[in-house]
Amino acid sequence: MNLVMRTDEDLKGLLLQIQGTALGTHPNCEDDLESLLTWINPNEPQSNHQYKPPTLRLKNSIKMLINRYYNMELPESERDAGYLFIQLVRQFYIYQVRLHFFTFLSHLHTFKDAQRLVKYYEFPLKYVYIFESCPEEWINERDGLMHYLLNRQKELRNNIVSRLRDLIMEDDFDLAMDVVKWLNESHSSVSSMDLMLDLIVEKISRFCQEHMTGSWNNRFLIMETFNKFITNYWSQFCLLLGCPEDNHELTTVIYHLFERQFVQIRMKEIFDIVVKAYPESKPTLLELRRVLLKSKDFTQIVVEFLSNFERQILNPSISTVNALLAYVKTVKAFLTLDPTGRCLHSVSAFVKPYFQERNDLVTILLYAILELHSEEFEGPTKAYLDADSLKQLSQELKDPEFGIESSPGIVPQADLLSRPISTAMTEPHLLYRGVIENFLQWTPEPMDTISKNYNRPLSASRNLLDILMNMFESKDFFVSEFLGLLTRKLLTLKLYTLDHKWSHCLKLLKAKFRPAGATTVVTTGVGGGDCRSIDGGRSGDPSNINNIDVMLRDVRGSSELCKRMHQVAGLDQRIYPKFISPLYWNRGNFSNGWTFQLDPQMALELDKYCQVYNEIKPGRTLHLYKDQGIVVLTLTFQDGRKQRCEATLEQCSVIQQFDISTTTTTGLTEQMIAARLQMDPARARAALQHWVQEGVLYYDGTIYKTKEYLGDKPPGNQPSKDLDTNIQTPNMTPDRDSRLTAILEQSWPFIHGMLTNLGALKVKKIHSFLRVTTPKELNFSMVTASQLESYLHSLVEEERLICTANDTYKLPK
Repeated sequence: MNLVMRTDEDLKGLLLQIQGTALGTHPNCEDDLESLLTWINPNEPQSNHQYKPPTLRLKNSIKMLINRYYNMELPESERDAGYLFIQLVRQFYIYQVRLHFFTFLSHLHTFKDAQRLVKYYEFPLKYVYIFESCPEEWINERDGLMHYLLNRQKELRNNIVSRLRDLIMEDDFDLAMDVVKWLNESHSSVSSMDLMLDLIVEKISRFCQEHMTGSWNNRFLIMETFNKFITNYWSQFCLLLGCPEDNHELTTVIYHLFERQFVQIRMKEIFDIVVKAYPESKPTLLELRRVLLKSKDFTQIVVEFLSNFERQILNPSISTVNALLAYVKTVKAFLTLDPTGRCLHSVSAFVKPYFQERNDLVTILLYAILELHSEEFEGPTKAYLDADSLKQLSQELKDPEFGIESSPGIVPQADLLSRPISTAMTEPHLLYRGVIENFLQWTPEPMDTISKNYNRPLSASRNLLDILMNMFESKDFFVSEFLGLLTRKLLTLKLYTLDHKWSHCLKLLKAKFRPAGATTVVTTGVGGGDCRSIDGGRSGDPSNINNIDVMLRDVRGSSELCKRMHQVAGLDQRIYPKFISPLYWNRGNFSNGWTFQLDPQMALELDKYCQVYNEIKPGRTLHLYKDQGIVVLTLTFQDGRKQRCEATLEQCSVIQQFDISTTTTTGLTEQMIAARLQMDPARARAALQHWVQEGVLYYDGTIYKTKEYLGDKPPGNQPSKDLDTNIQTPNMTPDRDSRLTAILEQSWPFIHGMLTNLGALKVKKIHSFLRVTTPKELNFSMVTASQLESYLHSLVEEERLICTANDTYKLPK
């Protein structure tokens, strides 16, 4: 539309024409004509219509000047003049509308302003039928003004787009239809179709966020969410778009949008889905696997997951058992998501260096495989090992689908039972039908997902143990750790029966790590089973798994030999000796060099066993490892109570020194114990402290006495070791120091991680961080800042840390 503005001279001429034409047909109508032109003029805000119907006099003027022509009430001779008059009034009104529009153009900022303006212009036309014969003239004029308005007013255009967006997001489709209709009628540069398509995408995004976020238990969530959206909104959107509801091409595009939104949402949630919710989240992983087709999507998922996994799991404040539990869930989840194993390879390559820094990783993994209870934990790991998490880790390792006993290509029995019997098995049909069905259902895997340089054995295996082994530099290290655990277990066995779980684990390791060409023979032995491997390996290598065969043979032989010895008269049948071949046993579990005298009575009984052994095995001699073995004691006190205790030979020898009537009243000092048993005083002190903690002895500040009566306690205010007190005595220092040393050594990984992430720190800062980040089972709260500083100084001397000039500590470069 071309907007041509008239000048004031043109307006005056137009008014004279209107007046002359009106007077020609209606003499003396000057007042009526002026009232009419003033009432319809938008530039007369004080005297025009003001959204009020015309008065009775004005109605008569309108009927006389305008409506008589349309009502066919004019004589034939006056019709041409009437038509000319209406045409001139139309020109006058359009002139006044344009003048008003451009006067207030800068004040139009919102859609409501534009609606209000159009309503202002159209109100008098409901009573004055000047466009009755040519309504398109006014429609074109109105739409032309709106077209100009939208193209020139950027602020208005942005506000209308924002308004339409708010209406769509708030489900107010009626008002949204008004906006879309107005945009379409204005024929401006703002395309309602483009706007609606963008808003549909945003609406779908919000809808998916609401219905898909956190919903991980539904296998067909995309389809259900899509159907719900179509049911609620599609008819309204079709009206806004001006398309039929059965436009399948458009609905297919919409469905793909739901798939993309599902992928984007799951990318953000991948850490929680994998670590916190698996296996409950397995349905959503299976659905995600179906819609993941682009390699960049796999890459983004891995990157998003690893950024969270590094921050939340791979930091020193997370114990190894919890970190390993999270990694096992990660392995299962990513094998479910990507059976090719390429994603898992990227994850494993990233986390491997972090796990290799944890010295207790192998021990905890073995604890989980063996399903050990808290009372079976040994070593420094026991101080901060979460038994509940370890139990959960054991359960994860027993998963029949990914379990440590699963093998590639072997279908679990449960899966076989759950599968329907194929046609080829029930009917004599040709096998090619099954081949064709498999071909039609086959989906090729992406060619460039994650990395082309991936480990084929890792990707092909669904065995958890095989995958976890990739975290270690050598499998021999894993076997060596198991050998150490088994050695300690066999040496502390009561009688000669090994729990079934140890034998089961041994069979598993033999199957996994036996050399190529070796033959495994299962025979009845210790714990109900024994595995023997026949190969050409070096049996003397302590890291070789075949040494375990020798150890089990020694225990089994000890059981048979003990039965023969117990038939010999004069031998104490309460003794169950183990005769071992030390060359094949883990020597790290044997004596650290300290010596002591055995109780004479016990030494005599053991000598008898040595003599009988020499008779049964001529030419062989025995050496007693005093630091091994367990003695079960039943202690009787003067008040009649009895207490059953388990102790080492060293602790047993110490307590037997009190089995003399004179010591009941006088007691013994640690120096006296050390002298009698020719024992190091520190070892004597540790053994005495053990019996104080057991409630058998008490310490009065000078000597140790037996607690013959439960009420026995040190006289006066002397500190007592059998009471929980903060008072330290010189005799308590070594034991407390050993505990502090163990705690500080266990806190080193946390210190290392802290300094790696935060840089140089002062002692107080390190101390406060450790009190917050270390597990409470570690009992770091008993370590003071000065004790921590001493430990840090020792690390500096060992060149594991550097102390700067401003007394801060950092890691060496």
